[in-house]
This record gives sequence, structure tokens and C-alpha cells, in this order.
Amino acid sequence: MAAALPVLAERLATLFGCRHAVLFGRARSGLAVLLDILRDREGGMSSNPAPIEVLVPSNICPAVPLAVQAAGAEVRLVTVSRLTGLPSDAVMAERIQAGPARGVVMVAHLYGFVADYPETRRVARAKGWVILENDSVAAKARWPGAPLQASPLFGDVALVSFGSAKTIEAGGGGAVLTDDSEWARELAVRAAALPVWDAAAEARDQWFMAMHRQLRQGPPGGPALVGLIEGLRSAESDGLRLGFPEALAEPLAAALDRLPATVASRRAVAVLWAERLAGLGPMLETPPVAQPVPWRLIRRLEQGRDAVVAALRAAGLDAGTNYPPLNAAYPGWFGAACGEEAEAWGREVLNLWVTPETTPECMDRAVALMAAVGRRDDIGGDSR
Repeated sequence: MAAALPVLAERLATLFGCRHAVLFGRARSGLAVLLDILRDREGGMSSNPAPIEVLVPSNICPAVPLAVQAAGAEVRLVTVSRLTGLPSDAVMAERIQAGPARGVVMVAHLYGFVADYPETRRVARAKGWVILENDSVAAKARWPGAPLQASPLFGDVALVSFGSAKTIEAGGGGAVLTDDSEWARELAVRAAALPVWDAAAEARDQWFMAMHRQLRQGPPGGPALVGLIEGLRSAESDGLRLGFPEALAEPLAAALDRLPATVASRRAVAVLWAERLAGLGPMLETPPVAQPVPWRLIRRLEQGRDAVVAALRAAGLDAGTNYPPLNAAYPGWFGAACGEEAEAWGREVLNLWVTPETTPECMDRAVALMAAVGRRDDIGGDSR
């Protein structure tokens, strides 16, 4: 089975148009090791190097800043747009220009949304910053007949994940992609020395995820306890660096085999959703950004999002929300609020599943419920 890993790495590199791919037990493991390498290089140039600054979208999975913290780097949040959930190109470029001489900018294709960031790329190149593309849902994967709404990878390095609910879903694992042979060699050497991801590591991840969820919800009849999440930071950062296990080789190969069909299915379900949701008119707003590989069908409700989500869930229909700005769970870490745009994205987004289980009948029930909630709460204007 070990012989299959180099073949899988080569398949991944080809899939994303890169020369090299290095497998890890988690995408966050690859991120931490990549930052370890950058830190060590900076350390060789200075007797007292400043921590590497990493620009990260304000509304993102906490695993990202935790991996940055584990590598001794500094997280700097960049406010996302309330319309797209992505930082704007202008704001990102401005933050790089105002930043230190060296740093890392994470361009994250969150939710499968893709923007090209021309000014960010220009300023980062001119200043010598590393461009890191976070493509956890494989929005930029390429094969004959693949969606062509997104440009090829443009970063110095990129991350892709194979965890639960990802496009390439293998049950775990991730990879770092790059054209830089020296980086690839260093990443591979360090990856080979890591303890591998196993059932215990998965159980640990699930425990922390469940704890986050419970604290966000709070006790029955009580308030949310989001502020307690911050106390988990140190424990969550421990044991984060993991290697890719041979046991995931077969599931990953199978996930790569079915990738074109997976993406085609998600896109087809998203089209059906869009057709049905069109009847709700101004109640829902569509993010104005390309989504070649839908992670979820995403819409915004400026009013009443929580009422809609509660109604759908009570009816047994899948519905979700997106991450609020990170300072909500980590006020001691990130301090002041990230701004109204980031807050609005966190409170307005509705996620609808695009899996094969999401049948037209489920969609029709969901649309009827959303319309009923909209009439009841006067969401979107005239309720006559």
C-alpha cells in the first residue's frame, strides 16, 4: 500500500496543474509544517526573527488560525465582504502593502467561491510575500470536461483537504501543492517523520468539533457560551502535525476516481435549487462570485435567516449557517470586532445541501417552508 502514496501524490499534482503534491494527515497539518519551514528559513537569516505574519479571512474555520498559531506565526484577520464571504482584492492588497517585509497571504476559495485577486497577487509578488491558496473543496481541480469558471492555481503553494464533506472526500487527509521542488522536498522529509493520522486523532478532532458546537448552542434554555471556546486553544493546537496514513490510500484513490461525477452531481443539484429558489424573489440574494464546485448552495437573507434555518431543521431538512468572524469565539486572541461586513456575512448566510440525497421533493418542501416563514415574518418586504 505504501507504494500507492507516490502515485496518489502524482495524481493530485496533475489534477491541480502542479509539479508536486505532498500528503499529510490533515490539510491543517500541511499548513503548520509549511509555516514551520518558512519560520526556520527566516530564523537562518536573523538571530531574532519576528514571527511570520499570515493574513487570513476573518470568517473561516478555526482550524486555520490554530494551525498558524501552532507554527509560531501571527494571524492577522482580513474582513470579508457581506456579499461574498471573501476578502476584497483591494483590502487584501492594502493589508499586504502595510504589512512587514515578509509574510504569507492566504487566498481562500471558501465555500467553492473563486476570485482571482489580481492586485493582491501583484503587491505580494512585488513585496516578496508567499501566496498561499486554500482550496479545501478543490474548486480549481482540472480534468477533461471540468468546470472552467476558475483560473488555474496561482499561489506559491496551495492546500486541499480530503476530510468529511469535502469535494474529494476520503475520510481524512490533505495535501500541500507546489511547483517549488525545494519546498516539496522539505515538506516531504518532514511529513515522513510525523506520526500518522489514526482513529484516535479522528476521535480527538470530533470531540473538539462537538465541544465547539455545544458551546455555541449553550445549555438547554441558557445562553450561548461561545466565550469558553477560547480556553480550548492550547489543547487544540497540540498534536496537530500528522502524516498521511496508508489506510487512507484506497479511499483517496476512490474519491479521485469519482471526482468528476461528484462535481457534476453537485452542480446539477445546485441548478435545481436555483430554479426553485427563484420564486422567492428578493427574499434571497445570490453571492456575486463564481462557484465552479459548490460546497453548498449559498444564499443570503438580510432578515430572518435564523427563523428560516430553524424551520427547515425542525422539518428534518438540511440547512446550515457559515462561520461568524473569528473574534466572536476568540475575543482575547483577536480583540476588537472585525467590522459590520464580517458580522453580516455570519448572520445572513443560508447553506442548503447539494448532495444526491437532496431530492427535488426536499427542495419543494424547503421552498414552501421558506415562503411561509417569509410571509409570517415579513422577510424581504411585502407580505400580502
